[in-house]
Amino acid sequence: MTHAQTKDFASRDADIFLTAAYLFPSDNIAADDYGITLHQDGMLFGRLGADFFLIPKLSMGVYMNVGSIKISGMGPFVGNSPSVTMMEFGGSLKGRFIIAHGAVAIKAGVNIGYRMFTSDLKYADKVNAFAIGPDVEVQFATGSVVAPHLEIGFLSQPAGGNNDYTSITFPPIVYIGGGCSLGL
Repeated sequence: MTHAQTKDFASRDADIFLTAAYLFPSDNIAADDYGITLHQDGMLFGRLGADFFLIPKLSMGVYMNVGSIKISGMGPFVGNSPSVTMMEFGGSLKGRFIIAHGAVAIKAGVNIGYRMFTSDLKYADKVNAFAIGPDVEVQFATGSVVAPHLEIGFLSQPAGGNNDYTSITFPPIVYIGGGCSLGL
């Protein structure tokens, strides 16, 4: 069985993954032109993507993140906490390490993408941003092409905003998640 598990991860040319994740709350979202700091309440979001192995220990991939967050701290700009929809597209570069006699694969790397926020609130609408963040995914062999996984990572936004109002940036915010990967 050990040999089959090793072959399971090592023989994959690609992984298609689906993850449900939770982004922890943060008080560090800066609306720079107004000199205010916003709070986001935490967010459930989905991750969908694919990693293509260039060599057995290195992949290049694509991903998409989608979620809805509540923000507060905008003072005179907003009454209640508005809902803001996030959509992000990007690429990744990850290393893969197979351990525990092939029962576990660890993929660690970085995601770099383009993030968009839309909202009914004009100050939080049409936000375009540069997104970057590391992540670590731990896959568990099941003896089939489907492998459950756990993931921990960070979302950050070093540059971005909407042209009409302000730049909006934030330092790394941690997320955790779980899902499954389909090995091809």
